[in-house]
Amino acid sequence: MVDPQDPANRGAAGAAAAVAHHEGLAAGWTGRYLRGGFRRRAEFFVHEILPQLPAGGRWLDVGCGSGVFSRMLVARGCEVLGVDASPAMIEAANAEPAPGLAFRCATIDSLAEENMRFGGALCLSVIEYAPSPREALEIIARLVEPGGWFALSAPNALAPVRAAQSLARALARPFGRRPFGYLDVSRHAFRRAELVALLNACGFEVVNVGGFDPVLGGGALPSLHFVVCRKVGAAPSEKG
Repeated sequence: MVDPQDPANRGAAGAAAAVAHHEGLAAGWTGRYLRGGFRRRAEFFVHEILPQLPAGGRWLDVGCGSGVFSRMLVARGCEVLGVDASPAMIEAANAEPAPGLAFRCATIDSLAEENMRFGGALCLSVIEYAPSPREALEIIARLVEPGGWFALSAPNALAPVRAAQSLARALARPFGRRPFGYLDVSRHAFRRAELVALLNACGFEVVNVGGFDPVLGGGALPSLHFVVCRKVGAAPSEKG
């Protein structure tokens, strides 16, 4: 008999709910990046984050969705494996094949079991859905070679926009409404210092932290932290 109070079972249920949520969005996922806040986030990544990352090499895109950011890496000469736990997202990603680009419906746990290694990794707006962000980051650290690069985005716990959305949900609840449904499965948000400390504890050296907000722009309290890191340890070409 499954114990719903067991933390492992609660974590599995939360992960399954996150996958189910994104399954229903897969068909129009790529199109979201053509307008509104999604488009502005993609532009922020292109102009502010990509220039900090090396071109070329073998990359992993964790929680790749329909492959929007994977394709940005391929355009810079990278070889990319995108993985996502949502079959519908992977189906959408595979609808647009390209040289140097592959997608798999898989988890990072399974990649670690295969002893796969990458020169760099992306994990954009994904870690907040993980049952344990620390465990997920520790696995990603195992997948990235020493000296390799890692770019992460994660929600800011102090973001005014997220606070306003949570308040709207609370006010709507008595009327049987649940606006901003992604908050049902987006369970983690981080203060900047907390996120930096977590990445350091998982074996990453933080190179830069930026912020993005689809409504307010940047500022002191953005909706998303964008962090560029390197895996602790020298890359083979950097060893004396």
